[in-house]
Amino acid sequence: MSDSNPPPVPEARRSFIRKMMALAGGLFGSAALQRAARAEPIGASQNPVVESGKKGYRETEHVRAYYDAARF
Repeated sequence: MSDSNPPPVPEARRSFIRKMMALAGGLFGSAALQRAARAEPIGASQNPVVESGKKGYRETEHVRAYYDAARF
């Protein structure tokens, strides 16, 4: 009984895997660059909503309830 298929050469298999990994890395890298190129700059799309006259810390009923629960 002779083996008609010779065993695969390990170096050829490793070379194939290296080529596939390089191809996959290139595809993922190009997809990331395309997404970054299409993204809008930060703050260009919408202005933050600012309440008129009120800025900073506000002690609401929810915050007061937390402070009451946290007291010893």
